[in-house]
Amino acid sequence: MKNILIFCILSLFSLNAVAAYKISGKINVKNSWQPVVYLATLNSPDDFFVASPDFIINSANINPDGTFTLNGDDLPDDLRFYRLYVNRNRESAVEFYPESQKNYIHILLNNNSKINIESLDDQAILRHVKITGSPDNIILNRFQEEFPNHKEQLYKEQSPVKNNLVRSSLDRYIKHFADTCRNTLIGLFAIYHLENKEADFLYDSRFYENFQAKLHAQYPASPYTGKYDELIKQFVGFRNVVCAQPDSKNLWKNVIISIETALILLLIFWIILLKRKTSSLKQESALILDSLKNEEESIEPFTTKERQILDLIIQNKSNKEIAQELFIELSTVKTHVNNIYRRLKVNNRQDAIKTYKSILLRESSQIR
Repeated sequence: MKNILIFCILSLFSLNAVAAYKISGKINVKNSWQPVVYLATLNSPDDFFVASPDFIINSANINPDGTFTLNGDDLPDDLRFYRLYVNRNRESAVEFYPESQKNYIHILLNNNSKINIESLDDQAILRHVKITGSPDNIILNRFQEEFPNHKEQLYKEQSPVKNNLVRSSLDRYIKHFADTCRNTLIGLFAIYHLENKEADFLYDSRFYENFQAKLHAQYPASPYTGKYDELIKQFVGFRNVVCAQPDSKNLWKNVIISIETALILLLIFWIILLKRKTSSLKQESALILDSLKNEEESIEPFTTKERQILDLIIQNKSNKEIAQELFIELSTVKTHVNNIYRRLKVNNRQDAIKTYKSILLRESSQIR
């Protein structure tokens, strides 16, 4: 009898020792959002920017007071990235929304994770959150909140030179964050937000190779480490192609210097040309403003999403690039573009750009 009692006690302890994750918190969803929170797995760094219902591994209802709980015991033992998100009503597809309405957050989990996530913003849902129970996720969330603020500077109206300076500053911020992270997986998450890693590797390959060594030391068996190895292998191959010229070990540097020189000369030429055309542009602007007075009432106001897409169209972004930039489906972009053409009463991209620039010019003159 005594042995049976001991066995029962040991069995009870064994059951309690089974690892299980728990994600709880509060999300202030309004009527336009579905009262359901989803958990999606991200098995590759490439999935950081991809939304698919195929990634979903768990979901939970959000109570009327905003509270929710997600739990389970089926996660891999090693730390991996997951996405926590909500969807709008009447939408079955997964869609990323811009920072002003952000509906997702990335987190690190395994079966031992116990974290609490509380939304601090009614409008953006998951743009500003408070995380407790996990120092790693607190740091990861800090990057997710800081990065959009830095990137937002790129979309301000400024000269090409100023834009390049802002982009360089953003790259330095990302690399410094990655280099100083205690957890290299969080650093890896930051690195994948660099816009042109391949070109940056030519300038600063030591940073990428040093980070690779740290990643191997901390997470040698992680699938993310293997994917990063493949990325570095591609970069090295690209560098070898660029530099593979006899007696020209630093040819790639000369090529880059030549390109930069050409860009500077083009910029100087552009400034001279701009000065010469200032008066004619003013006259043309006046004519455009006059012609738009009669059309002002007939043009329907743009939605926030349409404004964002128009700004990217002006930057000569393709539909595919716009979908990646705004984290939305390609079909959604095409629908918005068609709506934009209808509102502007045009049939192609060039006419849309010309008409939208005229509208922006009119709005700017009205503000003045």
